[in-house]
Amino acid sequence: MTGSRGRRTATLLAVTLPLAVALALTLLAGCSDAATTGPPVHPATAPGGTAASTTAPAPAPRPSPGGEAGQGQPRSAPPAQTSVPPAGASPGTDQAGGDVVLRPHAPWQAPGGGLTLTLLEVRDSRCPASQDVQCVWAGDAIVSLSASVPGQPATTLELHTAAHTGAPDPIPGWDVTLVRLEPGNTVEGSVQADYRAFVRVRRR
Repeated sequence: MTGSRGRRTATLLAVTLPLAVALALTLLAGCSDAATTGPPVHPATAPGGTAASTTAPAPAPRPSPGGEAGQGQPRSAPPAQTSVPPAGASPGTDQAGGDVVLRPHAPWQAPGGGLTLTLLEVRDSRCPASQDVQCVWAGDAIVSLSASVPGQPATTLELHTAAHTGAPDPIPGWDVTLVRLEPGNTVEGSVQADYRAFVRVRRR
């Protein structure tokens, strides 16, 4: 009787011991995986139950040089300004820096009337602008102008580039002074149509 009970006990131990060992190893492996993996991470939930987005917001556009954002297109150039001739000026004349520019046979009338000037001719004996010519002095050019005022006959003025002075009171109420004459003289001589006489007109 005792021998039979001992054999059954040995048989039971032989069967249950491997199962116990296998169960212990399974439990140890499960604990090791849980420690390594950690708790599951759930996405943040916004108020209202909706999962909050983790995407970073797009950067704001930078303003373009010289303007606000979105205005990087090239700006259109301002419209070109056209010069308006002064009141009373006749065709064929210009004004530069307050001086009147007279062209050959093109009458110029002072604003408001009272004086009319016309370039008649230029007698040019200035030293030519050339490296092949050496002059003792700069020479002179005589600018002949026709000046007329209402109610009086026309008067001829002769203004010199050498002196750069106006005629001594040839026109009642007006002073006319030669500022410069363009272009300069050449060896071949300048063409009359190319001359421009810059004169300063003052009302006394």
